[in-house]
Amino acid sequence: MKVFRLAELYLNFAEAAANTSGPETAVAGKASGAAALSAREAVNKVRARAEMPPLPSGLSAEEFQLRYRNERRIELAFEEHRFFDVRRWKILNETDQFVTGMRIIKENGNYSYNRFKLHERGTNSEKYLIFPISLSEVSKMESFTGENWQNPGWN
Repeated sequence: MKVFRLAELYLNFAEAAANTSGPETAVAGKASGAAALSAREAVNKVRARAEMPPLPSGLSAEEFQLRYRNERRIELAFEEHRFFDVRRWKILNETDQFVTGMRIIKENGNYSYNRFKLHERGTNSEKYLIFPISLSEVSKMESFTGENWQNPGWN
């Protein structure tokens, strides 16, 4: 069963509204009959639920984008959204530079936590923004057209 939280709905709306009309312009669906809402107001509804202060008005589009993306990162943590978010925003090379683990050791009833870095996996290059097309499908298209249809970087 897929769960779609209200916070995710507001954040999805905020991203779409900010990208089409900017962070301050109120937007409403023509058929919805709902009150118009700006991208900033949508994010503030999510923040209000957690008793966080609202985002200030007057943010530039770039400032709002940074604040919005951080809000989404925190609000939807551990809900499997980040993987797709960084690819949609094409910021994979700015994030996911390395993966860490946690080594937990219990000695005499006390726990110590040691963070460690895993070996480089090279999974932050542009080729990982899109998935490869299966070899069988690429082969079919190549036999029809004579061209390689594989996504860039997956040849």
